[in-house]
Amino acid sequence: MLKILTNNSSFPSAKTLRDCLQDYYNKRIFVTSRPEKINSYPFIRYGNSNAVKIREETGFNSPNFIQLSSNKLKFSRVMERNEIYSPVYHRNVGELIFPLLIRETLTSFGCRGIHVIKNEEEFNERWRDYFYWTPYINLSIELRVHILGNKIVKIFKKELNEPQEFPIRNNSLCHFSLKSLEKYPKLDSFIETLVKIQEVNEGKFYSIDIGWDAIDKKYFVLEFNTGSGLNENTAEEYAKYIYENMEI
Repeated sequence: MLKILTNNSSFPSAKTLRDCLQDYYNKRIFVTSRPEKINSYPFIRYGNSNAVKIREETGFNSPNFIQLSSNKLKFSRVMERNEIYSPVYHRNVGELIFPLLIRETLTSFGCRGIHVIKNEEEFNERWRDYFYWTPYINLSIELRVHILGNKIVKIFKKELNEPQEFPIRNNSLCHFSLKSLEKYPKLDSFIETLVKIQEVNEGKFYSIDIGWDAIDKKYFVLEFNTGSGLNENTAEEYAKYIYENMEI
């Protein structure tokens, strides 16, 4: 039986993916967030990097790649080492740059524990020694770009529900609108460069949250998602890719 190993926050999308895969395979597919349930091949990792009982893996996305996407500090260091414009996290409070973001943790999802800080007074009220901060980058647009086999398959623009002075585009504050690649002529070549990074090249299916810095005129990579939110149409794209590329 084909199995999908996911996490609690990605469970709804994993079930949507399962439904599409069942149409291709014409057989039942099991979804779980418990790694001990994965005791045979084949299986697919959907946002869960936990160790399983079997030694070898055919989960498409490696545990290392999933950990890269979920650990913001590790992600930041890989991007910085490869000269990719992305968040840089600090604990040293000697040279603060306002506005800035405080992050209570670097392993949370959905913008939880993130605070926009405008001045030193706000910073002193909120800051704890175990937090991180990063300069706030005002992005004119933010996109979610779905990648299958190192190729762009879908682009969604995050549209704010209401104007904000310092936008934080999470699922509760914005909606997604489908866009064509032609609207973003520089994006394709940028993604081609990004996926050549060794650690990124391990990923087979995922999405990238990426924004445009209109002042510096370049893309800003916010994060990778290996357990992306999927609607039925995007799940169908994922299912087709898996069906055509996974040996069972």
